[in-house]
Amino acid sequence: MLPVSNYFFLWHWSKSFFELIKNKQLTQVVATSAFEIYFEFEDITLKYIFTPIGTFYYVSENTNIPKGRKLFTEIYGKKIAKIYPIAIDRSLVFEFTNQEKIWIKLYGKNGNILYFKKDGNLFLFKNNIEKDKSAKIPESIELIDKENIFNNFSETETIKSLPPEIRTPDNIYAKILGYFSKENLDMILEANDIFKNTIPAYFFNQKKQELTDKISKQINSVEKNIQSKEISLKFLKENYPNDKKGHLLMAYSYNIAAGLSEVELADFETNELIKIKLDSKLNAIQNAEKYYKKAKKDPLQLQLLEQQIVKSKINLENLKKQFAELDATENRNSIQKFEKNKTEIVEKKIEKFKHFRYENYEIFVGKNAANNDELTMHFAQKEDIWLHAFQVSGSHVVIKKKKEEVPKKVIQKAAEIAAYFSGSKSSAMVNVIYTPKKFVRKPKGANPGAVKVEKYESILVCPQIDI
Repeated sequence: MLPVSNYFFLWHWSKSFFELIKNKQLTQVVATSAFEIYFEFEDITLKYIFTPIGTFYYVSENTNIPKGRKLFTEIYGKKIAKIYPIAIDRSLVFEFTNQEKIWIKLYGKNGNILYFKKDGNLFLFKNNIEKDKSAKIPESIELIDKENIFNNFSETETIKSLPPEIRTPDNIYAKILGYFSKENLDMILEANDIFKNTIPAYFFNQKKQELTDKISKQINSVEKNIQSKEISLKFLKENYPNDKKGHLLMAYSYNIAAGLSEVELADFETNELIKIKLDSKLNAIQNAEKYYKKAKKDPLQLQLLEQQIVKSKINLENLKKQFAELDATENRNSIQKFEKNKTEIVEKKIEKFKHFRYENYEIFVGKNAANNDELTMHFAQKEDIWLHAFQVSGSHVVIKKKKEEVPKKVIQKAAEIAAYFSGSKSSAMVNVIYTPKKFVRKPKGANPGAVKVEKYESILVCPQIDI
């Protein structure tokens, strides 16, 4: 790829571009972003993009410029007298017939465009580059006409950016001229081709990296969240039960002095000493009542933690799937398709349903008729197990299938839940049907929640949700 910001390239390019616009007026300058700007010379448009990998430019006869901020309006209607690059630099100057100048600094992300008025005032494309606020255009040196280029400029960016085979002392002047003149290259077409081959790839890589970083951070955050909740869950399961702490405090209340912040009491069955924290402002019986209240909340807290862990794990699974899909994208079109079709996090759907966990199986329950349709027809997969109380109204229930067959005790527990959330909740025993979801269909025109089950088995259970 030819170095489009190199002095020698710019020298040839500026001569060709001047021939295109020498009799044309500058009609507008439009900045569409902090890194993109357009110059319009009647029917010719010159576009610059400043990126971290370099500055690229494109000439076209398309004057359909996007909307943006208009710059340098005072020079509209003027013609260019000459264009020349600055020696030992990556920049060029547009000098207008009224002696005003525009200096284009092709410094990649640090590049800028400076407009010098006759009265000495200076206007900038980017106002955040401090040194440009007092910049002066260097003297123009026709470096390309000097014969002793290598000795004077061998360590400059101008020479360093050339290919290694050119960058040697022997006849470098002739080599440079030959390099940029070989096969009568059209420098405008060369710069355009480089723009077309580089800019889409640059923006693709930039967008891909941005999305990769975002999803990676989300994965890391969800993994930490799962780890934290699993530690809390383990502590809740392994910690000495709060109701037993209450029993011990009640049993030994006569022997517990007031004002203590902790006490050790022997377990009734194992005789193991159990440390129990106390509120020093309460007596033993009041502390026991406090632990009984906690004990009532423990099953709910346990269930809530398990639900949150399940949601987070499904969220994590989807994020990892998205990461793999993103990694497979190869161009701008594929990444746009990825963004458009990005899988919605299933967690949002989970929150729509009641949720239980038993023997590491996830059980979901519909909340109403419309919610039942959502659960059965959209959330459940064809191999998931679907349950419903037989011939009575009630919630649809779904067991999320794993690779192995769902154990009978899990089906029984889900059936008990289905019976509990049905019109037969107060009955001693309820008949519940179950089947893979693939045998459940929605008849055309059926009311919300109404389905037809083509094949099923049944189980008789007691309505309860003692999970």
